[in-house]
Amino acid sequence: MDRKDFIASCGFVCLGAIPLGVLATSCSSSVYYAQHTRTKESALIPLSEFNDVQPDGTTTQRPFVVVTPEGQRYPIGVYVLANGTYSALLLRCTHRSCELQPQTTYLVCPCHGSEFTIHGKVQGPPALSDLQVFPVTVEGGNIAIRL
Repeated sequence: MDRKDFIASCGFVCLGAIPLGVLATSCSSSVYYAQHTRTKESALIPLSEFNDVQPDGTTTQRPFVVVTPEGQRYPIGVYVLANGTYSALLLRCTHRSCELQPQTTYLVCPCHGSEFTIHGKVQGPPALSDLQVFPVTVEGGNIAIRL
């Protein structure tokens, strides 16, 4: 293979990698922004916001939702825990205040790579402090996050 053919082959390989990157990104977990109402002291999320109706009509449970209550600078991630309770976390990294990206089983900081559990505990540096956790109660058909 001469130099010209080698460069052409490399170019085609690089162009082929672009769709693969887009495909891989589309397979990642998506963030669902839940409908909610804001009271003076709480954000109320209907429990039905955790239901994800599939195209075939079946319903699955979302592992988490995100809300952006008025007056909050950062969104709040609300996770369903194994015991049927909920965890509400401020999506603000304690290292440099970047907005966290919630994943199905953890949260990650896109700026410096800190990782946190869905309970708000640091599991990977450079962050050293746990996340702000909000008290959560279930009231009727709503999850109430005390702000």
